[in-house]
Amino acid sequence: RESPAETVNEVRKIFMKYVDETYKPETVYYPACGADRIPKEVFGSEKVIHLSLPENEPTDHYLERLGGGIKLLGDMEASPLTDESVDLIWLNLHGMRLSPETLADFKRVLKKGGYVVIEELHRNKREQWARLVSCFEDYEQVILPEEFRPGKLRFGIVKDLNEKGEYE
Repeated sequence: RESPAETVNEVRKIFMKYVDETYKPETVYYPACGADRIPKEVFGSEKVIHLSLPENEPTDHYLERLGGGIKLLGDMEASPLTDESVDLIWLNLHGMRLSPETLADFKRVLKKGGYVVIEELHRNKREQWARLVSCFEDYEQVILPEEFRPGKLRFGIVKDLNEKGEYE
């Protein structure tokens, strides 16, 4: 019998494969990723850009734990990425706090026509998830297939960024 963590990870992999096959991102920006390797397993380590805070690295060793691939130290409010350099931003909301500066940096690095995927694995955090989705209210929301919405919105993808640069 699978543990709950294995089940969650398998569901995540299925959804990520759907995103990969449907939207075909060449670059996936995964800020505040911790030591989560699953996006690298699905999208490929050469496509996923992990960003970790420099102050966490000496104690948590995220970059080492992530194995190979593209890994950066930096702050989400002013990432070291170049303008319009990523096709997809993957946000796992577990413990993530997003400031207006972070959202502006996402706008800066996301290519025109790119996507933002919002993932929240904890049902008790749905209110936080809803607040974040409201930051992207000027984006076009993509309607996902039914298997990713069993009675509740489990995943969310938004396309393109607000041309006004306004999030709140």
